[in-house]
This record gives sequence, C-alpha cells and structure tokens, in this order.
Amino acid sequence: MDEEIKELQALKKSLKTAKEIVLTTGAEIFIEYGIEKIDGAGISSITLTKATTSDKTQLIIEDAQPLINEGFYTKVLDEEKLREHYDDPRYCNLIKEHTHLDVISTPKPAKIKINKRKSINNANHTDIKEVA
Repeated sequence: MDEEIKELQALKKSLKTAKEIVLTTGAEIFIEYGIEKIDGAGISSITLTKATTSDKTQLIIEDAQPLINEGFYTKVLDEEKLREHYDDPRYCNLIKEHTHLDVISTPKPAKIKINKRKSINNANHTDIKEVA
C-alpha cells in the first residue's frame, strides 16, 4: 500500500511538472504568433496571461547572539518571532541592528489559461402550460 501511495505521488508530481511545461510552452507560442486569446466551442476560451514577478521579503540575520539572548529562538533563531516583532518598539532597535530585510523577486513566466464554457442551468427554466 505504501509503495502504491509513493507511486501515485510520483505520478502526480510528474503530471504537475508536465502541466507547467505545457502552459509555459503554449504561452511562448502564443507570444511568438501574437495571439492573446482563442475562443472555442468545447471550451469558452484559451487566454494568454502576462508574465509577472512575485516578491517575497526575507529576513537576513547578521548577528544572532544578541537576538538569542533576548529570547528570539527555539533551538535555532526564531525568524517568525523576529518578523512579528520587527516593528515592536521594545525590540525594534535590537532587531534592526542585527538583521536586515531583503526583497526577493521571482519572475513568473507567461502561461495560457483554459477557461471552461459556462453551462446554462435548465432547472430554472419553467414552461407555462395550458390547463384543460
């Protein structure tokens, strides 16, 4: 049973990787041919999404010992607690003296998005019939 679960997890990971490759490669082809959107019958449309950048702030520890002495640690320095108290007036100077924040930008490539066609709900449609 455990081996089957591991095999399914590996297959799932492979499928996610393949999907990312298809979406990114499709977007590259759309860009190459100047296509922004394709409308269809079985699907509503395939749309090109623009490339974006994802920013993430990272706390860089420059001197851990004074922070550890003030209780900002578990068995290792507690970075989450430092982030929570980064602007706390009690610890602001101490933390900012021994750390700094970096913003990490991760580019995200353009992808294609497949929009499913919305189905019409016939349950809300009522026919008026003559009663004899």
